Amino acid sequence: MGNKYIFLTGAAGGFGKIAAQLLVEKGYYVFAADIEPLPAEIVHSEKVIPLQFDLTDAAETEKAVAKVRKITNRLAGLVNIAALFDQFPLAETEAVVFDRLIHANLFAAQYITAALFPLLYEGRGRIVNLSSQSAPVPIPLMSYGFSKRIFDDWNTQLRIELALLGMDVIVIRAGGHKTPFLDKSAKVLNRINENSLYSGLMRYARAKGLKMLAETKNEPQDLAKVIVEALTVRKPKKVYNVNVDMLFQLLSWLPAGLRERLLVRYLKKQRKVW
Repeated sequence: MGNKYIFLTGAAGGFGKIAAQLLVEKGYYVFAADIEPLPAEIVHSEKVIPLQFDLTDAAETEKAVAKVRKITNRLAGLVNIAALFDQFPLAETEAVVFDRLIHANLFAAQYITAALFPLLYEGRGRIVNLSSQSAPVPIPLMSYGFSKRIFDDWNTQLRIELALLGMDVIVIRAGGHKTPFLDKSAKVLNRINENSLYSGLMRYARAKGLKMLAETKNEPQDLAKVIVEALTVRKPKKVYNVNVDMLFQLLSWLPAGLRERLLVRYLKKQRKVW
């Protein structure tokens, strides 16, 4: 049957690094992709093939896939983990900032998925897409959640299309976990435009967000294990929820209209705070 290969993006981050290690332990070879250098503990494995390139660049992606084709003509799976966190009011945001977020959190996944699709089809491989607990819940300023909501819609259409070919596409909606992504998120929360009409709300969101980040006790191993499960179990779920915060769960269960009214009403009452 030969070697089994998985292509994994965001391999330099907390989730990706652990998932790569778990997959190697299960006997897989892993194409570990990231724009950042990979940590030494996974680069030194003979079953890890490092690929450092910009996933948002379609040309660079094609070059990376050409390297994959020299090694194998089939993949057992693709894991899209790479993502960018940002937070801003949509109406006041420059095009370059908006484009960077959407390219990182949507276009990059589309580029690599389409480029690798012939290899995935040949190996009847699965695609696992990492989303966020904030994807189902539109909240003001939560641009990361907005981008992941679009990503979720992309995942759904991809899942339906590939189901016609007998292939699985799985989405994982994750809560906060103790990874370097939390530190990057904290830096974004601390970046406030004092000239914005929403500067007060941004300070309020920063206080709430930093508190949530500080209280996060979830370990990245929890999510990495689910990624491996989604790739390897005989009948994977369509959606996995991993350590989703109770507040996000409750908000996602509310009807959209009611949820929107409650959010607007609550935040207007907080004007004295923000």
